[in-house]
Amino acid sequence: MNVSDSMRLLSRYGLWTVGKRVSLSQALEMPRPIVLKADTDEHKLDKGLVFVGLASDIEIKKAYEKISKNYDVFAQPVVKGFEFVVGALENKSFGKIIMFGLGGTFTELFSDVTFRAVPLSKKDAIEMVDELKISKVFKGFRKVKPNKDAVVNVLMSISKLISENPINEIDVNPLMVNEEGAYVVDVRVMM
Repeated sequence: MNVSDSMRLLSRYGLWTVGKRVSLSQALEMPRPIVLKADTDEHKLDKGLVFVGLASDIEIKKAYEKISKNYDVFAQPVVKGFEFVVGALENKSFGKIIMFGLGGTFTELFSDVTFRAVPLSKKDAIEMVDELKISKVFKGFRKVKPNKDAVVNVLMSISKLISENPINEIDVNPLMVNEEGAYVVDVRVMM
């Protein structure tokens, strides 16, 4: 599924998703800075299909032109916060499992992740958050306290989504978490 379809699916399960497919004129009308990316299920960052922090008309036009040669364009505001990852998949040995951890470009480098079988209980979701080495940020870090309850709700929603649908894999990375909530900034869903 492309980003647009994946975001629509997640929003039906109560997750806060950010962005939409846009034309160039719509992208130019958005409050700045913005992010433009290819509306595809491919890994976009490594292929140069994500442009972050675009503030000028020239930057937006150049990025839009590059992406739109081969893809529809997905635009979103820049969301600030801590980056986490949520994944879920069907495992032949264990059934459906969910993963939560440090996200963004550091996911593979630091491997600060935890796993549980689906369906999750609320207790499971809270334990997943608390098990991470980086979990201390939820108690407050540099006067910022990410919204732990929002993360627990995301984990519960992803658990429900994968339980109710024939999904092989979900990869939400990053899930941006700040004091207000948890926002799905990028997602891949494979049926």
